[in-house]
Amino acid sequence: MYADDGFEKIEYFADSTELVSLKDAVSELPNDNRSGAVRSIERFSERLRAYVESAHILDFVKSYIGGCPILARAIYFNKTEAQNWLVSWHKDKTTAVSDKIDCPDWSNWSVKNNVIHAQPPTEAYNKMLTIRLHLDDADSSNGCLKVISGSHLLGVLSQQEISKYADNKLETVCKAKAGDALLMHPLLIHSSSKATSPSSRRIIHMEYSSFELPKSIKWA
Repeated sequence: MYADDGFEKIEYFADSTELVSLKDAVSELPNDNRSGAVRSIERFSERLRAYVESAHILDFVKSYIGGCPILARAIYFNKTEAQNWLVSWHKDKTTAVSDKIDCPDWSNWSVKNNVIHAQPPTEAYNKMLTIRLHLDDADSSNGCLKVISGSHLLGVLSQQEISKYADNKLETVCKAKAGDALLMHPLLIHSSSKATSPSSRRIIHMEYSSFELPKSIKWA
């Protein structure tokens, strides 16, 4: 399913005890009133670090991408009435790294929230896995994710190509219950609409990779 579709829902990924602990942990993260996101959450909470880098999650990730996966990036999202946004159709083509390098396989360098981002070599994407863990129920009313099945197989596309492709394809609305996880290939075309009935829609977004980086940089 994941290999063909580029996504897969895992029900009850986090049990009730884990959910209580994670909800408590994210409530202590810094609150940015301008944005519904907190990046590098493992730096702010030992409980979150222990969870996102736990052996059972890394073993789970390994079953999908092989190698020796490590955490590449962890972000907390909360879409609320005060922080209600939409994201147009896109692929997650960039990732966060520690330093900028002079390497032709790496491109589109930028800095977001004081963190260096870049587009990795094409072969890196198949050794990456995103896990979106839902801390609340999610559906269209509170702006859950929408995806286009199989679109990861198209590889890297320009934004114009992505928009054109998405206009002609059937979308899948990724409803989920609290504790469910949505697995995603980074090149899966996805988007989310504004919530029509805003309520808390908390997500722990975890990106893992078993791609071997050049020795001069690390995942940020």
